[in-house]
Amino acid sequence: MDQGVRMEQSLDKAFAEVLGGSTPDIVARIAAGQVTSTQQTLVVHNLTQVLAGTSAKAPYPHAVTTANLAYDMLEHGLSRTALASARSRSAPRPPA
Repeated sequence: MDQGVRMEQSLDKAFAEVLGGSTPDIVARIAAGQVTSTQQTLVVHNLTQVLAGTSAKAPYPHAVTTANLAYDMLEHGLSRTALASARSRSAPRPPA
């Protein structure tokens, strides 16, 4: 089984426990999917920079800012306000 699938299933179970039995199972699955998708997107973004020849240390400040932005968007949803905040706080480009 794929590591990403196992992680999503673990998160699904954790969300289900936190949310309790009265919440439909699909809610925990959607929440787990959003978290794992966010993590995977950040990993691919950072790995692409490293594979392009950038040292792992150089883009670190950008990676932290981007991760904070991603998890802020995850926490607050994709409302118009959250997206406007994301645009105004978007991270500067890392050094090449």
